[in-house]
Amino acid sequence: MVCTYKRTGAYFKWTNKQLNSATQAVVECSLSVRAAAAHFDIPYETLRRTVSTDRLQRSYVEHHMQDSLPTKKTISHPTLLIDEQENDLVSRQISLSNRGLGCDSEGVRHAVYRYVDVNSIKHPWGKFGIAGKDWLHSFMKSHPNRALRKPEGLS
Repeated sequence: MVCTYKRTGAYFKWTNKQLNSATQAVVECSLSVRAAAAHFDIPYETLRRTVSTDRLQRSYVEHHMQDSLPTKKTISHPTLLIDEQENDLVSRQISLSNRGLGCDSEGVRHAVYRYVDVNSIKHPWGKFGIAGKDWLHSFMKSHPNRALRKPEGLS
């Protein structure tokens, strides 16, 4: 499981500056991903994933916000949702909580699955109709101010 995995080995032998320079070189089509990875001394898969994520974020920004998103170095697996989408989910949860409709873990997982499905985002959950427990665990770790609560009965 993702939540119990302990990483071994040496990682991050490059800097954010190198990663941003390599990403920019690939996006501007001056170097291929493999050539940029060799030139800037960054693992090929890391650069490929960063370029792919950067392109997705730029297309999302072009359609929704018109701001640029900086690339950043992460030690975890690539996230399913970008920060703005996660913040949108958190604001929806807060809105429901303010109305007295708390969110339990299963309700959040169903809501996330619907959100990802409606927005046509690729996800690893198949056709079960519910997000994974590992995703929920990671989401709650990245948003410690959120708490899962059983909804109260309203009359």
